[in-house]
Amino acid sequence: MSANTSPIRASKLFHLTRVGSIRSFTELLQKQGKGHGCDICKPVVASIMASCWNEFVLQRDKAALQDTNEYFLANMQKDGTYSVVPRVPGGRSLPRSS
Repeated sequence: MSANTSPIRASKLFHLTRVGSIRSFTELLQKQGKGHGCDICKPVVASIMASCWNEFVLQRDKAALQDTNEYFLANMQKDGTYSVVPRVPGGRSLPRSS
């Protein structure tokens, strides 16, 4: 889960979060991790918690866990430009037929 521990798979994190009724990143670190977490695990944990508890992924306590692209709901480029990434429930959209 953090750089100081052996990696935990996302499926196991989901299980630990759900079964343990863990609702915050701090609580997860206290019960299952070490250190402060890393830039890889934080967005994964925020997404898992949003899925487990049906919460908005950018809710105040989870927003700081997201990377830049997720936080701004856009695809940020190194030159400062961006494109908006629409959120689609179910993850799939098809063009409408005329």
